[in-house]
Amino acid sequence: MGGGFFGKGAHLGKYIISLCGIMVFTAVALISSANAAVTTYDFSGGSSDTAKMGFWAQDGWPPITNPDIGTQTEMPSSAYALMSSSDSSHFVSTATLSTMWAIHHFKYIIAEDTNTINGISVQWVGKGVDYGTPGNQYCQVRLWDYNLGQAISLGTDSGLTREITISSTIAGGFLSYISTGNVLDVYIVGGQESGSAAEVWTNYIKVVVTHTADLTAPGQVTGFVATTGAQVSLSWVAPGDDNYAGDVTGGAWQIKYSSTVGSTSGTAENTQAEACGYLQSNTYTKTITGLEPRTTYYFWIRAQDDNSNWSVWSDTRSAVSGSFVAFWNSAETENTLSIAWGDYDNDGDLDQLVGNYNQPNRVYGNNGDGTFTMVWNSAESKYTYSIAWGD
Repeated sequence: MGGGFFGKGAHLGKYIISLCGIMVFTAVALISSANAAVTTYDFSGGSSDTAKMGFWAQDGWPPITNPDIGTQTEMPSSAYALMSSSDSSHFVSTATLSTMWAIHHFKYIIAEDTNTINGISVQWVGKGVDYGTPGNQYCQVRLWDYNLGQAISLGTDSGLTREITISSTIAGGFLSYISTGNVLDVYIVGGQESGSAAEVWTNYIKVVVTHTADLTAPGQVTGFVATTGAQVSLSWVAPGDDNYAGDVTGGAWQIKYSSTVGSTSGTAENTQAEACGYLQSNTYTKTITGLEPRTTYYFWIRAQDDNSNWSVWSDTRSAVSGSFVAFWNSAETENTLSIAWGDYDNDGDLDQLVGNYNQPNRVYGNNGDGTFTMVWNSAESKYTYSIAWGD
């Protein structure tokens, strides 16, 4: 994938911005369905995004023959800048070679399931300085059509150089504009260089995607097992994004547990949650610690998909918690035959004196959090069978 602008989505029904003292209002008509939704992807002047790249035409325009403008040169820093003015900030490209066109290339990663999309609209606010016709501008908004293998025009404006707005809505064939990697490519073409640099200024650009909201929850977690281990070990088989179909990239697990007989998922007092993606039908595991030893605990688990839909709770599983759990281990692997506890530094925490067979003896200081740090070792390696503290 070539360089480009990468947009972030925010769920909005309408958006209001103020540019150069002019109020621009765009209202998105929601589809008359209980589960219709709108996602807005936008860039505006003064954005905090730092990973912006644009392109200027190296071999003339039109045509654009590749969505990543592969035959053209990435803009050098001298040809692109985020420029501040008294009214707003602008993204500016400058074409500095003869007969070249100034171009902005915005790449939006569309988060929605492409099969649910039922509307795409683009709004651009800016201007283009065309030095081929002094005092005039040329601006065109184009969208890459992956089926046709070319960029199609959504709107054009020419005339005196001024800030203008070009808006357009795609009524159908939405999948042809989104790549298999869920990328939508938008091009803003400004004026042509002719003796002096041509420019394209972008004050604001917005892509609005209307789609059917995902209201289908994952299926109930299956294969849920709780066993005694390092306290209690859980394992389960993941459901899908929609019941038992599809994988999840931005979901979560939620586990609830209790030692109270008769508890339910609704009354259990302990909860652990973990944000993660998961593959449908894969097996996952989790170790629960911090439990009272040799105590029966009851467990439940549920899954969340990318759209915050939760599955129903699993069936109840129970296990007796283990008595011991590994909390810390030394970095050294040695033949230890004897350990004595004592507080050598008088900090109230018991430290370890360790006697080793044919290896140096050591002292591990207690860090006060259940871990230890090696603070001393003997110069000699002896056959230590028993060890004790003394003053």
